[in-house]
Amino acid sequence: MRIVAKTYKEYIGDSLVVTNLTSCPDAKCQAIVDIQLAKEQKFRDEMQLAGERRQQEAKERRAQKIPHKA
Repeated sequence: MRIVAKTYKEYIGDSLVVTNLTSCPDAKCQAIVDIQLAKEQKFRDEMQLAGERRQQEAKERRAQKIPHKA
């Protein structure tokens, strides 16, 4: 069972975003959750970098195919 440790509320544009930070009452449980969250964050970071790399490569390919007129 997870316990809500802290709640943040903020407006982004016209939308209210509520973030709940939760924790386990048991230290072993929390350690397992922290490891899983770290894996998920690493995966998201890698996916973001891969997307940025693909965008840059596509931009470079477009620049090579279309010569600029002077």
